[in-house]
Amino acid sequence: MRFFKRALIAAVASLALVVGPAVTANAASTSFDVTKLSAKSIVVSDANCRNVDVHMSHKKSGIDSWGVFADVTRKGGWVDSAYFSSDGDTKTTRAFICPSWDGLGKYGIGPSDVYAYNESSWDTVDRTDYTKGHFYVRGQGDGVAVDQAQRKDGHTQREDEALRS
Repeated sequence: MRFFKRALIAAVASLALVVGPAVTANAASTSFDVTKLSAKSIVVSDANCRNVDVHMSHKKSGIDSWGVFADVTRKGGWVDSAYFSSDGDTKTTRAFICPSWDGLGKYGIGPSDVYAYNESSWDTVDRTDYTKGHFYVRGQGDGVAVDQAQRKDGHTQREDEALRS
C-alpha cells in the first residue's frame, strides 16, 4: 500500500511540475505597460475652460482589449482623467482643464489605472502604472489677471470670496 501512495504522490508532483510552468508562462505572456505620457504646454489669454490633447505610448503583449485612465493633476489635486482605450482613443485623447479654477503652472499626467485582458485565455491585467508626464499652462494678457493674483498660500481672490460667504 505504501508503494501506491508514493507512486500517486510522485505522479501528482510530476504533473504539477509540468503544468505549473505552463500556467505561469501563459500569465507572463499577457502584459500592458504605459511607456510615455505627454501634452504640449499652452498659453492662455483668458480664464475659460478648454481641452488639452494628452498623448500616450504603450507596449502590450497578448492583450485584445484594454483601457487606461491617466490622472491629470495640479498641485497634487485631481483635475481630470485622460481615458485611452482599444475601442477608441488609443494614442491621443483630451483632458478638460479650467485655468480659472485649477490655476496656472505645472500640471501632472499619471499615474494611470490600467485594465486589459485577453479574450481567448481570459488573462487580465489590472494595475496602477506609475509612468508620469507633465505640461504647463501659462497666462498672457489681461484676461488671466485673476489667476496671476494667486498668492503664496495658494488661494485666489475668487476662493477667498467663496470662503467668506
